[in-house]
Amino acid sequence: MGTTKPKRVTKAAWYGVKTLFRTEAVGKPAARDRAYDGSVSLVEERVVLFKARGFDEAIRAAEKEARRYARRRYVNPYGQRVVTRYLGACNAFAMFEAPARGAEVFSLTEVVRKKVSDRTVLDRRLGQRVDDKADRLRRRNILNREFSGSVRRDAYPFAGADRWLAFARRGRSPQALI
Repeated sequence: MGTTKPKRVTKAAWYGVKTLFRTEAVGKPAARDRAYDGSVSLVEERVVLFKARGFDEAIRAAEKEARRYARRRYVNPYGQRVVTRYLGACNAFAMFEAPARGAEVFSLTEVVRKKVSDRTVLDRRLGQRVDDKADRLRRRNILNREFSGSVRRDAYPFAGADRWLAFARRGRSPQALI
């Protein structure tokens, strides 16, 4: 009769898991201004915290959260749909202190051309950060219209601009016009 060793229970610890996303505007713009640039996308690096019993569990939780985060959709100031994709990569590290579960603790974005491959983005991990006025203007292509406002009709008039602005002023989505 042999003795059975008790199963060792791994204590849960805090993990910060980095995930990468790519966000871009799709569809025809309803209006344009000097900041409009349909060739850019936004790369976002996020670190989210999870309590887990190991790296594998932390990464599984992070991938689930990343898919949820990537489902967000909104309209940019140009009336275009903005979509986010999870790039399918995680990097986890064990934390030494216990912060709040699920809190985002770091987010870094970089504007890149749409034609830059996802593989290149993943390989660079932390590319050179550009933070100049032109970069801040290009970010308007990706920003949520609720926070950054709509493009004014007189910026670059186009057919249907009056109808689009009427929808925007009433707080309605002009998606039917796109």
